[in-house]
Amino acid sequence: MLMKDQMLANPFSTTRQIIGRCFVTRSGFTLIEVLIASTIMMIVFIVSGIVLVQTIRNSDISLNKLLATKEVIETEEKLRRILSRMGPRLDEVTLTSTSVSFKVRIPFGSDGLSVDLSERIAFYTDGTLRYERMSDSVTPLATIGENLEEVRFSMPAPGIVNYSIMKSIGTVRVTFTGGVTSPNMR
Repeated sequence: MLMKDQMLANPFSTTRQIIGRCFVTRSGFTLIEVLIASTIMMIVFIVSGIVLVQTIRNSDISLNKLLATKEVIETEEKLRRILSRMGPRLDEVTLTSTSVSFKVRIPFGSDGLSVDLSERIAFYTDGTLRYERMSDSVTPLATIGENLEEVRFSMPAPGIVNYSIMKSIGTVRVTFTGGVTSPNMR
């Protein structure tokens, strides 16, 4: 009876007590508790590792898409600015799928009279889009875009030039399609 009263006063006074089929000790956990806890921790670590890897992959893809979009928009702004100069006559605008040639009228040249200059925008196989002046020879004036995958030009109507710019970074491909109307059409 004394032992039963001692156990009721302090149930953990003995070093071991049998509860079900597990041994509970005063100083620690049972083997089953340790196995369950380590299994749960292993599952948590595996799931968090998978989430971390997916987050890193998605952030790389998002960053590549952001960079490609930024570069395509900058290229499009430069291209639009240059193409808006075309004129003075719509029949002088000629194009192929990779280049646009046009005349630009400078109102006051060196002698005080207007001057017509032949210019072109051309896409080269090395991925650069260049703005050039055409005279006896080709004089590059500016690089509009670099490391582009493809640039295509089309003319659905006289004085309207449509273009498509494609850029790839990693697995991301961004395409921008736009168009410019000649000032003579406005």
